[in-house]
Amino acid sequence: MKIICATDFSASAETASRVAASLARGFGDTLVLANAVEPPSDQALDDEIEKHRRDTLAAAAVRLRSLDVPVEERLLRGYPPQALNELGRELDVRMIVVGTHGGRALAGVLLGSMAEQTVIVSERPVLVVRQPSAGVGPASSDKRPLRIVVGIEASAASRAAVAWVGELRKSVSFDVHFVHFYWPPEQARRLGLPVSTEMIDGDPAATAVLKRELSPLIEDLPGRGESSLTIAPCEDSVAVALCGAASARDADMLLVGTHQRSGFEPVRLGSSVQSVLEAATVPVLCVPVSSACGHGDFKGPTVTIS
Repeated sequence: MKIICATDFSASAETASRVAASLARGFGDTLVLANAVEPPSDQALDDEIEKHRRDTLAAAAVRLRSLDVPVEERLLRGYPPQALNELGRELDVRMIVVGTHGGRALAGVLLGSMAEQTVIVSERPVLVVRQPSAGVGPASSDKRPLRIVVGIEASAASRAAVAWVGELRKSVSFDVHFVHFYWPPEQARRLGLPVSTEMIDGDPAATAVLKRELSPLIEDLPGRGESSLTIAPCEDSVAVALCGAASARDADMLLVGTHQRSGFEPVRLGSSVQSVLEAATVPVLCVPVSSACGHGDFKGPTVTIS
């Protein structure tokens, strides 16, 4: 299969391309390095820009090929998020990788960004890589299976995320840890249980019900690799808790399900995928409900990070 990496030749795009190259090499995929712009109205200026884009893209592809991964080059015209979505549909890619920059101190940095817009319109999973980035990439020196943390809840978006993980694990061995955070008083009211301030640290009855509700989503997960489920109370932002779980597990990426086009799938407690993208220090893979699960043949019994 193929992985698209969008580039505007910035530092954040360079980071994203190296993450994409690491994944493509591990999966045995071809990396498609794509630069998308809306052409100017001036034809002479357009010709000059086109030559610069072509030369710069070729140089970037050469650098990535030195990482032992096959690379194709694509120049796209049009609104970048839509152009990337159309290319993803045409090539039936595994995912689209985009870079962004900023940190948790810059709340709202992704609002209106190309990364956010690509997540919204894409029919294929989109991996958002922050600059700088922890997680998957050539900086990881230990050879080990890929580690993915997946936020789940009882929603169509979460079912799409789990399905994507399951399909990939049919061919590739990796470790996956599913997590669900809940607000105890909210769950108590839903279940008709007494509500008290002493429930902040969790409620065994609510946890047991949530485990019964969520376990069927993952109990038949195919493939090789470790898998586990954690259900825990959360009195703050669920988005921050999910990102904390990814960091605590030394995950290579955090995976969440989304509804594209109409906006972001609520995660709970007023949080959203937008909040996850702002809080994450590792790459975030956003899997849309409409996403077709990836298929492909991979060499070797496991994906390793190198």
